[in-house]
Amino acid sequence: MGKRQGFRVSLVLMIASVFIFSFSHFGSMAYGSLSLKADTFPENTFIGTVDVAGKTESEAKRLLTEKTETWRSNSSYELVYKEKSIVFNLANFVFNIDHSVASAHSGNNNPLDVKLVPGSLDEILGELSPNLVEKRLDEGKLAEDMLQKALKLEPGKTVYNLDKVISSEGQRALASAAMQLSEEDYGAEEFASSFPSVKIEPFSQFSVQNMIKEAGLNLSPNVLGALASGIYKTILPTNFTVVERHISSELPGYAEAGFEVRVDIGRELDFVFFNPNQSSYVIDFKWEKPELHVILKGEPFLHKYSVDHVEKQEFSPKTIKQYNPRLTAGQKTVKEEGKAGLLIKVKRDIYDEKEVLIETQTVSEDFYPPVHRVEIHPLDPVSNEPAVPGSGTAITIPEAGQKSLPSTGQVGDTAPVVPAQGSSGIPASTDPAPNVPGTYQEDRFWGKPNEQPK
Repeated sequence: MGKRQGFRVSLVLMIASVFIFSFSHFGSMAYGSLSLKADTFPENTFIGTVDVAGKTESEAKRLLTEKTETWRSNSSYELVYKEKSIVFNLANFVFNIDHSVASAHSGNNNPLDVKLVPGSLDEILGELSPNLVEKRLDEGKLAEDMLQKALKLEPGKTVYNLDKVISSEGQRALASAAMQLSEEDYGAEEFASSFPSVKIEPFSQFSVQNMIKEAGLNLSPNVLGALASGIYKTILPTNFTVVERHISSELPGYAEAGFEVRVDIGRELDFVFFNPNQSSYVIDFKWEKPELHVILKGEPFLHKYSVDHVEKQEFSPKTIKQYNPRLTAGQKTVKEEGKAGLLIKVKRDIYDEKEVLIETQTVSEDFYPPVHRVEIHPLDPVSNEPAVPGSGTAITIPEAGQKSLPSTGQVGDTAPVVPAQGSSGIPASTDPAPNVPGTYQEDRFWGKPNEQPK
């Protein structure tokens, strides 16, 4: 009996010991597990757009730090006002991650605490335009929009067009030109009636040729050229970019030197320009006989564009002498009066709002070759007549239908050479005339040097 009772007591003690040990061991594990779950965020818990479910506070902080740094590396903010733009430094966005995690409520969408560095927005607005802060800009709304983008941590480029968040200054006349036409030029009045105005959309190209083709108008070459020249002269004091432009070989009467444009629909010669601005502009056309008026209207530009620098250089024409045996001694006729050549350089000055010169651009360099003076003389083997003063080197060639005589230069189809700055004219070649079959050289036409006159 005693042994059996002792065995029972030992068994009870063993079971009790195992129970106590198991309770203390597994109980601590269960408590630790419950404590761990209590330190993590439950499902459907967001801070900003970042899911922090199952994360501890320290893990959530690390995750948010990584997300904000990734956003800074893959994002950009650009502020644009008229023709000027500045990139906003994303370091001016301050994320308070500790406060965002500490104030987060489990199972909810919680805001990400982000603010702008005080004064950073004022500074960049002042760089865009000194008067921008004092104008009609709602700076508070702009800052709120910028912060809302940052809260989402979505990478990419964001452009803020400040022209759209301030009240418009209204369209006003910015530049104009008046092109005078003659009675023979037809189509100007019809064009002005069909196209009282055209709209130049933001970031778009405008083509004179396309406009005329779409309208189906028949304009004289002079009206077409005057129209394009007027538009060109009107857009020069702007930041518009000329894409395609052509000029004539001789300056037409309706155009001013340096401001001529030639448009030829048959030869696909067009005038095209590009509007790089956020705003649209309007070009008005008005016919007041005998002038075609071109007016550019729109929002005033941030910078001032001035086209006052027009440099002109003249090139004297040569005198070409032709010989005709039908003329008697002392007779002379002028077949072509001749005209001086021109080299015109047009420059554009750009000033900021404080009237400080920012840049000087060379807009164009137009060259019109000289038209040579052509004189017809009688055949005279001994000619001591000097060249016309200031008319360049004389060139002697036969009149059409006559055999050639020796010349001091050659006239061909090659393009004229523009002389260096300060040159008084285009120098003629001093090489002797080559022996060309079918022509009479000096020794053959006049005989030998020692031959006696008959």
